[in-house]
Amino acid sequence: MTAPPAPAAVPSSEVARASFHVVLAGVLGVAAAVTGAPVVIASVFGGWPAVLVAASAVSCLVGVLAVALDRAAGPGALGRPGSTIRGLVVGGLGSATAIAGGYWALRADVGDSLPVPLRFAAAALPFAALAALQWPGAVRIVTVALLVAGGAAVVVPRGTQAVAEQQDRRIVTEVGTLEHPWVSEVDGYRLSASQATGSPLIWTRLERADLRPEAVLWLFRDQAVDPAAADPCAQFSFWTPGGDHPMTSCAPLGDRTWLRSSGIWQELTRYDGDVRVGVTADPGVDVAVLEEALSAARPMTDDEYRTWLEEGLTPGW
Repeated sequence: MTAPPAPAAVPSSEVARASFHVVLAGVLGVAAAVTGAPVVIASVFGGWPAVLVAASAVSCLVGVLAVALDRAAGPGALGRPGSTIRGLVVGGLGSATAIAGGYWALRADVGDSLPVPLRFAAAALPFAALAALQWPGAVRIVTVALLVAGGAAVVVPRGTQAVAEQQDRRIVTEVGTLEHPWVSEVDGYRLSASQATGSPLIWTRLERADLRPEAVLWLFRDQAVDPAAADPCAQFSFWTPGGDHPMTSCAPLGDRTWLRSSGIWQELTRYDGDVRVGVTADPGVDVAVLEEALSAARPMTDDEYRTWLEEGLTPGW
């Protein structure tokens, strides 16, 4: 048995001709952008019908030039039939892609940071890619690989970003903030559900093993407060899991920590440079327990936060 014949190699002269055709197609795209963009932009003042007429006229003219280019330097120059269709695809579809890309860049303010020459140079890409796809063999394979890789490099990050933004919007809608709730470790206590308030303030419940309701601790992390500008003891009330309650007593304990009471609630709060953390409980809870909870307070880790969201610990617990 004889071995099957090896596939014929692509002649270097054909690769060179294809490369030359691709470069000229890119030049045609840049020329179309430079001359056609002012026409399309000027037609905007006439409304969408005028824009469609102007874009169609530019695409038809570029398509005619692309047909001539195919016959002079493209596959048509080698005697391959179909120059008209190939040229119209390069000119028409290339123009439509360039116009759509320009409109998207204008709406998204993508091109504002780019020099004007680079904005017009971007129009070369769809023309060059369409021209390269019309050459069989290695040129087409390499072009497809580049298009797939380039598309993945753009689509995958944007898709991931879109999913993350949608998740953030859902969290803000349901919880009211993207801030991680705070947790703590206290002997004899265990973490329970958290209660969102529609703001950066989230209450995290810590309850005893015997589930006594009067022993529950409520840990919170609130917006940053400047203790120099807002004296906790100068306030008339403070916020609790049961709503806003009038303050009946307040005592500074040092190290930017205050103990406040409303008669039916007590709060041990600490003012840091960028956050206010506190523990609220029934007046019968020993202050030492509040101090233990406050000293061990920390934000949830990313894994804890994901678990918290997945378990549905959202508003109205």
